[in-house]
Amino acid sequence: MKIAAIFLSAFCAAALGIPLGDHVQHEKREAHPLLRKSTEAVDGTATVPARIALKQRNLEHGMELLLAVSDPASPNYGKHYTSDEVTELFAPDADSIDKVTKWLREAGIDKVTVPKSRGFVDFQATTEKLESLLQTKYHVYQDRSTGSQHLGADEYHLPRAISDVVDFVAPAIFTGALAKRDDINRRPSHIKPYPSGKESTDCDTVITPQCIADKYKIPKATLNSTSNRLGIFEDNDEMYLQSDLDIFYKAYAPGIPKGTGPKVDLLNFNGQKPDPEYAVGEAALDFDMAIPIIYPQKTELFQSKDNVSRSTPGFFNVFLDAIDGSYCTSTAYGETGDDPKVDGTTKNEM
Repeated sequence: MKIAAIFLSAFCAAALGIPLGDHVQHEKREAHPLLRKSTEAVDGTATVPARIALKQRNLEHGMELLLAVSDPASPNYGKHYTSDEVTELFAPDADSIDKVTKWLREAGIDKVTVPKSRGFVDFQATTEKLESLLQTKYHVYQDRSTGSQHLGADEYHLPRAISDVVDFVAPAIFTGALAKRDDINRRPSHIKPYPSGKESTDCDTVITPQCIADKYKIPKATLNSTSNRLGIFEDNDEMYLQSDLDIFYKAYAPGIPKGTGPKVDLLNFNGQKPDPEYAVGEAALDFDMAIPIIYPQKTELFQSKDNVSRSTPGFFNVFLDAIDGSYCTSTAYGETGDDPKVDGTTKNEM
């Protein structure tokens, strides 16, 4: 009887094109003090959107390709790549896409789509089906600091041939957890001024706006077009603090007046302001670098509040809804407009 069972399992595996017992661990979650895993079983019949990110080509040539169009000494300076050229340079090869799509279809998932970037393979499946595919168990993880919940796993496995061409799978390890400002070891408020105005020589240890300008040969900005601003996207409550920017200006860009900051657009905050407890520094860092390089040109912040209570945040959707009304009703990958179960709903979308 055991021999018959082994023969039947081997036959099924061969028929599906999946090598028996040849799965390898692809990713494993590291312990996080702010994450709490639910002990309750996930509904196996629930259908969730899944995405497999494929390994890209030519990443090792990224700096060379960037400098070819951004270095004033390059003959191709300013000849920026089109979106199609970027796709052709970095998209995974056709064999990688074929391997993954064939594996999914042989596993019984018929509706598989590949976006124009060719970097992902998208599909929908029940959590029970995903657990079988990835040889894992799904749980709901809650961020203790925000209360947001995410569907995820402690680890997952892929057939070896598939693992070789896959970067990551979602939902799985990523949860998008935030840390409170008080949990971050903050640097002292008194920072020794850093010399500016001359080429930096220690950029391997101190990254400053002057370093960025020197390395990319960015000339000193003198113009301010009132009809244009540099737009920067930030997510949820992780907003900059003006006091952080002022401290940075004093040390690294003394020519910028205290209080200088971006025009702020709050998206989907319903009249409320971001919680300063979550201003952990990433947003400030973005403006620390951008403002000194382009000043007196202005900047603009798009602070987007996503649907954090859902297991699939889709955090760019609110931003895209805000700047492009057609995104609210466009059709792609079998979906038209926003999915209330994933994206949430925003008042006066049109």
